[in-house]
Amino acid sequence: MQEFKVKNHELVNGSCWIAYFDILGFKDLLSKYYGLLDMFVGDYYEKILKEVEAKVHPWQDKLTATWASDSYLFFSFNDTIESFCCIYLLSQRFFNALILKHIPVRGTLTSGCLYADDNRRIYVGPGLIDAYEYSEKQNWIGLVLTPSVKQALKGTDFSDYLDEARDLIKYDVPIKKKKNINGVMQPELASERLYVYKFSSFFGLSDAEKIIRTMYQIAKNKFGKDQKCSYEDKYENTLKFIEHLKQKSGINADV
Repeated sequence: MQEFKVKNHELVNGSCWIAYFDILGFKDLLSKYYGLLDMFVGDYYEKILKEVEAKVHPWQDKLTATWASDSYLFFSFNDTIESFCCIYLLSQRFFNALILKHIPVRGTLTSGCLYADDNRRIYVGPGLIDAYEYSEKQNWIGLVLTPSVKQALKGTDFSDYLDEARDLIKYDVPIKKKKNINGVMQPELASERLYVYKFSSFFGLSDAEKIIRTMYQIAKNKFGKDQKCSYEDKYENTLKFIEHLKQKSGINADV
């Protein structure tokens, strides 16, 4: 495996911008490489780490990254608008890069308090929890901004940016939620209206749909003809989002 480094920085202890990503189907993928984890790292994991390095490098004086298993964390060293612009662009580019490699991913960009000590590998804080929870509960392939981002931008020159940005849209994001029914926690259909990155604005609607359908087929093939893909609903929800964008922009138009 090639050596990979992200430059360490001083201690972060306060408000900052945080982006969190996790890979879908990671557990199933690991089972394929059972007993051959070195091959897994070389064949698959290193591809993602190269994207982390490439995306952080242009802004390494403002952002850094860390990772564990299927989770990737990016964070800024402060909560300035300049840092927001950097991590916002990084999040888009990292998300786009993984989708182009047919790697299904969920991502969240948020604002909050974080204590981060790179040297001791300590990362704690409500901002990290917020990023993690919003990433985990998304029931699709996508990148969302949490309500705290809108709140953090209030009173700045970017206060209206989220509503005006051409690469964002407010959408009822499908989320995983459980309801107590007769003492038993059962899953239920739910959604939360959030700002969502229109990744199809990078690929074009037709190309985005082709890529997601290809990824969907790859996922199905892992389970066999007679078995249901364990995360089938996530792909279906993503395709519904693309269809929504089609309706908003015209069936044959790219956004």
